[in-house]
Amino acid sequence: MYVASPPTFNQATQSLDYKVTSPHFNDTGKANVGNYNLVIGSEAARCIYGFTKAPISATVSIISADGTAQVATTTVNEKNGWLYLSANGFTYSAPTVRVKLTQEAEKPVVTPTPTPSASKAPIAVPKLLTISCVKGKITKKVTAAKPVCPAGYKKK
Repeated sequence: MYVASPPTFNQATQSLDYKVTSPHFNDTGKANVGNYNLVIGSEAARCIYGFTKAPISATVSIISADGTAQVATTTVNEKNGWLYLSANGFTYSAPTVRVKLTQEAEKPVVTPTPTPSASKAPIAVPKLLTISCVKGKITKKVTAAKPVCPAGYKKK
């Protein structure tokens, strides 16, 4: 059995709650295992929760009549304007299927502002000196920061 109406919005838990019920055991004495599927328009879900167009995510939980959570396999999918939620493998008696939708806050678009780059300090160019070196009748000019005459040459 189920409540023949849409899920109710629970202000306290910010969730959609849906009541289902069944005898706890089936005719063979095993616990009844159930499933729950909800298809809701994405726009309707966003309206209920006050969400934007950004993607939403959901958690589906099964709460037993005594308030404890049950283990269930759940799936959530949004496709073509519809939000599909499913919970499977939970035991019946009088559980509440609780669907909580969440959405991350939209991150503001940050446009990077160019930062002034530090201008590179001019590289100090060492002052070049030129000397003349002599070896017999041959003269060579050597230019460098610290010029030195080649082997066998003498400074003129």
